[in-house]
Amino acid sequence: MKQAKLLSLVLFAAMLGCTGGANMPPPENVTPIDPMVGAKATLTAVAKDGQISSGLEEVQAAFENLKATDAAKGEKLINELGELQKASSPDEIKAKAKAIVDQL
Repeated sequence: MKQAKLLSLVLFAAMLGCTGGANMPPPENVTPIDPMVGAKATLTAVAKDGQISSGLEEVQAAFENLKATDAAKGEKLINELGELQKASSPDEIKAKAKAIVDQL
């Protein structure tokens, strides 16, 4: 008998938890973040610390997307990003990253 009451209580609680969705507010329209904002933030960090990170892959993707709307600027930024990735010294990395940030 105790097991039946316990089972009833668990089922009641489970069913009660499933009805809470009716009072939820409708989802808000979320504006996607501009990938160039993320690219600029990543490059600013690289310009500050002089270390190349894996975040440059996202920067590359953002510049590739830019090529669809502004081919000349996108291509120029991709070329400069390639030069940044070849840089070896922290000072050279900082300088090249800052030069790219200044164009964004």
